[in-house]
Amino acid sequence: MRAALDRVRSEKGVIWTLALVLLALASLMVIPAVSQVSGALVSTNKLDQRLLDRYAADAGVEHALWRLRYESGFQALLIPTHTYSPSETFNGRTATISVTDPSGIPQVPPTAPPQISGDCLVVDVIVVPRYVTPDQFNTFTYTLYIHNCGENNIHFDDFTALLPPLFTYVVDSSFNDTGITFYKDPWVIEEPDIVVIAGPPQRQRLRWNFGSPRPDIEAGVTAKVWFQATATLPLGSYRIDVVVDPQENMADQANAPTKSPVIARYPQFDITSAAGSVALKVRAEKPPASVLIRSWQVQ
Repeated sequence: MRAALDRVRSEKGVIWTLALVLLALASLMVIPAVSQVSGALVSTNKLDQRLLDRYAADAGVEHALWRLRYESGFQALLIPTHTYSPSETFNGRTATISVTDPSGIPQVPPTAPPQISGDCLVVDVIVVPRYVTPDQFNTFTYTLYIHNCGENNIHFDDFTALLPPLFTYVVDSSFNDTGITFYKDPWVIEEPDIVVIAGPPQRQRLRWNFGSPRPDIEAGVTAKVWFQATATLPLGSYRIDVVVDPQENMADQANAPTKSPVIARYPQFDITSAAGSVALKVRAEKPPASVLIRSWQVQ
């Protein structure tokens, strides 16, 4: 018995050392665990914040959709800038909302192409209005931009516009800007010859024949020609084909048909709603007595 006690006394230093080692190992295991718990709490908090932001952004979109559907004067708020940007608070979060009517944004006139050597002719077309409500009578104004982007004057034989189906030319609606000249004086455009192209679908072809001597567009000048057409359109896209035929033999791309679409659809609106770290982009369409969501994007 005494020998056993002596052995314990002789080994107590070893036991103490072993206890300290075990304690150190335990602490190494506890510290990472505490760190992981702390990191998890931070991540959870960030997630909670983003969920609150998402709730507010969603509520902002729903608020805009409700106003489009039920508030008769809401669309008038988009005039004249075509954008209305209110801010609303939902559950303590502020959502910045923007509602834009893209159909009312004016089209930008095309930029003249750069000058090149030789002969060059490019035609652009803009139509107003570009977007219309289906089954409503509209008058459309077409503008032809005829760019002489070469180094020589261009003399014209004629140019032709093939109207989209259901479009009818407005008599006495043709006129032009001082870009087409006749013996250096401004040239006044005459009424076109109208031919109905058999369908289906039937289309009107307008041909302005200049006769001789030919008017011309000077090098580096953009001429403009306007005319109008009327139509009542169902849902769809309607394109015009324009071909300008100069007297000279121009490059193929100069005489290629130029297309500008009229879109008949119900009014559409771009809605953005941003709250904190969340932003939503929504495209909505408004047929009679309803609102439809065409796209929904989360950023």
